[in-house]
Amino acid sequence: MSVQLPKEMNYAEPMSALPPTTRTVRMVISPSNVSNAADNQQIIFDLPDNQNGYIVPGSLKISYKCRMISSAVAATVRGVPAYTFFQRCETFVQQGSQLIEGINQYGSLCDKLYATKLTASQKLGNAFSLGILNRSTTPTAVNLTGRTNLAADETWTMSAPLGCILSNAEKLVPARCGFRIVLTTDTLGNIAAGAGAETMTSFNLTNLEVAYDMVEFSSPEMEAVVQELSTDGQISIKSQSYSLTSQSLAASANGSQTLTFNNRFSSIKSLLAFFGGSGNQVNGPYYDSVDITQNTAGRNASPPTGGGSYVFEIGGKMYPERPLSTANGKSAVYSALADCWGGNSHSLYNESMSILPIEFDMVENSATDAALPGRFYFGQNVEKLNGSSAMFSGVSSNDTTINLRVELPQATTRTHQVSLICLYDSILTIDLNSKQASVRV
Repeated sequence: MSVQLPKEMNYAEPMSALPPTTRTVRMVISPSNVSNAADNQQIIFDLPDNQNGYIVPGSLKISYKCRMISSAVAATVRGVPAYTFFQRCETFVQQGSQLIEGINQYGSLCDKLYATKLTASQKLGNAFSLGILNRSTTPTAVNLTGRTNLAADETWTMSAPLGCILSNAEKLVPARCGFRIVLTTDTLGNIAAGAGAETMTSFNLTNLEVAYDMVEFSSPEMEAVVQELSTDGQISIKSQSYSLTSQSLAASANGSQTLTFNNRFSSIKSLLAFFGGSGNQVNGPYYDSVDITQNTAGRNASPPTGGGSYVFEIGGKMYPERPLSTANGKSAVYSALADCWGGNSHSLYNESMSILPIEFDMVENSATDAALPGRFYFGQNVEKLNGSSAMFSGVSSNDTTINLRVELPQATTRTHQVSLICLYDSILTIDLNSKQASVRV
């Protein structure tokens, strides 16, 4: 039997060094079209092209100051406030000539990601920059969502990671393409809710900035090495992105219901469905989600009776193979949700969520408020092999639809907006010579 040297004893492993001219620059970009923004307005950030520069993924952040005017004290911004003001996030190349990513309901998406990827303590640790809570409210386990204003005219600042195809890339992204990021603000009614009759009458975003790190390699040798690694001057970078689409489920729906989503992707890694509330659920269709298979208990009542099941279907295959029952195993629905993004999969001690039992137990007729929303989500990891280095590791929906099958043993009592979030692989291809870029999903 041959002896294999462990890597901890491989003293001959080569040590590389960066060229002495290498430097990292913190880029800070202001909007190219506006100095302040209100509702339903585009904010355009043009990232400068740089022949020798490479964007550091994960370093992008959005920062701004918000002034919010409401009809009375206690109007509350929903979700994670730093994102709630934005309805859409788009990424273009060549200063807006080609769209490579467009995410609808961006604030709602980020709210779900923070609820299912961060623990309560992690959200609390970032509460100041995310705009969660105000300067005088003592944090508890049940108020780490939204921000209730102390005055009818209030101003505060926020800063948060800007998730997009660039920040999700697995390698440094050449900055020579002239990327453009466009954020579109949401409507007043989707952003804030009141404890009573309080409503937001206007808001204004100023001091808007997108910041990121850019590494500059001012070395002909480095450029030559990159060109050698390319194919006819083109390089491919694996990234990932999210889509959010919605449809309506009518009141009085009963029995087996199939909701069809025409999302076409080559590699879907994760699926998450949420079920928008209405009536006494004050956060609206994008920030409340309730279990539509149960409708008999209020928020503070004993656990609901009855219940149905949920399952996804893609190309004839079920995810999971046996539908998850809310009557027999609602905890299994919660556990599957904790694993749905893949990174926490099969690791009990690394499952990170900040969803409280009282939030996950919200059913169709439960009452909610801005600080305590309904957070019943149905999520599934559908990756073929978690953590795989393959370019496409998920399942394809290019030739089929994505179906959400729901078993409703009792008729629904109100209309629900059902939304589907897809996490999918995307391949960003950049032509180093023509400075063009394209994306394959």
